[in-house]
Amino acid sequence: MSENEDRFRYRWFQALLAFGGMLAVLLFANSVFNYVWMTRRMGVEQARQEMRRQVVALERQMRQTGAVPLASRIQEMAKNSDGRIAWVEVRDRKGQTLARSGSNPGPSFSPERIRSRLSNREPVMTVRRTGSGEAVVEMFPIRLGGAGGASFGMLEIAMPVGGDAVPWPVRRNLIINCSAALALLVALALIGLRFRAYLASRKLEQQLEIAREVQRSLLPGPGQVEHVELAAECLPASQVGGDFFDVFPAGDKATALVLGDVSGKGMPAALLMGVLHGAVRSGHWAGPAREHEAASRRLNRLLCERSAGPRFTSLFWSYYDADTKLLRYVNAGHWPPLLVTGRSGRTEVMRLEDGGPVMGLLPDAAYSQGTVRLAPGDLLILYSDGLIEAANAAGEEFGEERLLRLAMGSGGKSCEEIRREVLDRLREFAGAAPFADDLTLVAARFEPAAISAEAAAELERTAA
Repeated sequence: MSENEDRFRYRWFQALLAFGGMLAVLLFANSVFNYVWMTRRMGVEQARQEMRRQVVALERQMRQTGAVPLASRIQEMAKNSDGRIAWVEVRDRKGQTLARSGSNPGPSFSPERIRSRLSNREPVMTVRRTGSGEAVVEMFPIRLGGAGGASFGMLEIAMPVGGDAVPWPVRRNLIINCSAALALLVALALIGLRFRAYLASRKLEQQLEIAREVQRSLLPGPGQVEHVELAAECLPASQVGGDFFDVFPAGDKATALVLGDVSGKGMPAALLMGVLHGAVRSGHWAGPAREHEAASRRLNRLLCERSAGPRFTSLFWSYYDADTKLLRYVNAGHWPPLLVTGRSGRTEVMRLEDGGPVMGLLPDAAYSQGTVRLAPGDLLILYSDGLIEAANAAGEEFGEERLLRLAMGSGGKSCEEIRREVLDRLREFAGAAPFADDLTLVAARFEPAAISAEAAAELERTAA
């Protein structure tokens, strides 16, 4: 995915975050608005129910005790409401006020509206804002009996909008909706704040993937180089690792074979591995023993100076001289490679241990070169500690003994077959458990064209 495509997708992601934030704000505002609207609506309905109850009670009293003056009844009605009635006023058909209690700030309805609503059998009701808050004002037709010389009139009554407790379901909906909106808003805000870190991690992942490809490209491919048949596998525990191997010409008829393992894993180990790999490739060490040993001391001092903290490197670096059939090597603290040979008529395994300590810890460490004469068809198995220390679910390690048994049975097999068999046995042993360390395996057979089918059969027979 290109940088422009990344930028385009990230802009869409930012737009979606902004859209989600607006939805969260809208949900919160809508929830509050609905709660306020519902609360007001319920308050209005409560006030209207109370007003209707008061009107019904007034009419009942007027029928039962007709001799009491209308003004007295209105005053008593307002008094008995415990202050819930803001004002009450009785008018005749002509609009003349017959009785009044409380302070009416002015007409609430025009005569035309009163006639229109009554003719349509609709309530004559409104909500007015007064000095003490909102009040529900409603006008009711009322039977006056003989009062004021008229039998019917209109009673206007006003009450403050009801303030009774809001029912729990309404409050519950407000709490749930507002909580959901705030949670969404906080989550989106956190995502937005962490977005830069996410972009940085994405770029780092892409860079690590590029580094992995670069690191893999530095490793030699499978196949056969001059005088050596080779098969290898390098599996980093993370995207990049601290293991490496290399095989390259080191002279007219010399072939260098190197395997290194930097302590730890990940990017720090990979960076130090790059330094080590470059030094091995560019150094002049494939010659007399003193040159190889001096190169080992120089490389050790370099790693002591450049390594941060207690980081060290194990290294097996060798070269094979096709003229003398000698393999010269320095083993700097690495697990001893296994040399499988059948020169004595039976399969034998030698460990190549000569050399010195690991590099990068002791500035004045000394190293000595080891030498072994090879016969055509001899097999060298190199590996890092990630192979033999790989553990299964029970915590048991694969171990060197299992690798040794596989090496003893390698007669007549190609290097690729040996590589595949070792890794298959390792995966069967480890199961689904991930590898905790970088893992490298190299199988190298020297002068492979010189080994005959009869010799291979003899190796198989003696190994059995």
